[in-house]
Amino acid sequence: MATRTFLDAIGILENIGFIQVIGPMILTWVIVYALFVKSKFLKEDLAALAAFVISLMVVIVPEARLFVTTITPMFSLFMIIILLILMLFLMMGAKEGDVSKLMKNSSFYLFIIIISFIFVFVSLSTVFSDISPIVQGSFPNDTSNLSQSDILGIEVLKILTHPSYLGVVMLLALISITVWMITRS
Repeated sequence: MATRTFLDAIGILENIGFIQVIGPMILTWVIVYALFVKSKFLKEDLAALAAFVISLMVVIVPEARLFVTTITPMFSLFMIIILLILMLFLMMGAKEGDVSKLMKNSSFYLFIIIISFIFVFVSLSTVFSDISPIVQGSFPNDTSNLSQSDILGIEVLKILTHPSYLGVVMLLALISITVWMITRS
């Protein structure tokens, strides 16, 4: 019964536009406001107004709104996984001081930055997939009027942009970073 009520609440929020409009606007406002206040770039009142204007622009531009709604679940899931891993370490007997040392380590920040860039790249390629023929996979079928080097370039692009190849490259990159981080310390 509680599940049905929860799903109904999600449906109501979706029907009033919370997920597509209000949610991204609030999220963008909070993040931009926090960045302005933390960096002391603007005074607090002006920072709130500037963050509100930027969040309105994000809601008005469909690509920006789609980018925010695409990247948000990825970062949320990533943060949940990080918290669960940290809790697992604490349950296994690691001390809080060890965990805080790990969080202050530059390799941890490097890992977070790399994963963030991956999420941004995936979100941007999702949002702008209709612009790029490489992302769509729409290469020319009629190659009779193309030179051999053009055909070779198209075939190389097909291979390099194939999801299986990209997945293997990402997996090897993550393994390499993990091995580097383990052997470095």
